[in-house]
Amino acid sequence: MNNMQTLVALYVGAGEETAPFILKKVLVKNSISDLTELETNDEEYFSFCYNGYKERAILFQCIYKETGKIPDLYKAMNMQNKIGVYCTKMLKLQIDIDFEFFCKRIALREKIDSFISTLSMT
Repeated sequence: MNNMQTLVALYVGAGEETAPFILKKVLVKNSISDLTELETNDEEYFSFCYNGYKERAILFQCIYKETGKIPDLYKAMNMQNKIGVYCTKMLKLQIDIDFEFFCKRIALREKIDSFISTLSMT
């Protein structure tokens, strides 16, 4: 539990007091009720959704960083873009946290760039 709290605090920029709340949110999102589920080394196939080429590139990097594997790229029947990989539940959570963190950073950078370009036009 402490490793996950440290990971959340580090990436999401949360303080030590808010990290448990963010961790709980991630656990609920992934339907994990007991932390002992994260201790197993059983690999399952997990799919991750993304929007656009930037998110796809970020997700590829997050998956490769955590698993060392090249993920599968596929389109589901509902035309939602997904990437899949075999990994443990703990690695899935780390990939989710990394992906969320880096996507927020890029979105923030784009907003700042847009704001700066607007200021320079005036």
